[in-house]
Amino acid sequence: LTPVALLTPAPLAQLAGGWPWLLYLGIGATGIAYAIHTIGLRRVPASVAGIVSLLEPLTATLLAVSVFGEHLGAAGMAGGILLCAAMALVIADRRRAGVA
Repeated sequence: LTPVALLTPAPLAQLAGGWPWLLYLGIGATGIAYAIHTIGLRRVPASVAGIVSLLEPLTATLLAVSVFGEHLGAAGMAGGILLCAAMALVIADRRRAGVA
């Protein structure tokens, strides 16, 4: 498909118009977000970083269920409950240790 697309003038015009959006998504939205995420992970203990990193798929799943009407099975619900419980345990342990 690539040779056909390169020989057709219309896709090239569309491709040229899409470069700013591609750069924004690659550098702006993704690159800056990962940089901020990495900086944040350096400032917390490994236990907190691990649990918070695991909350990202849970957040995406909850958004898919609430926004797009996706179905969440029993295993997905159990996993979400376990992740929330793990986060609660980490927070309780940090409070008990006197770390804010």
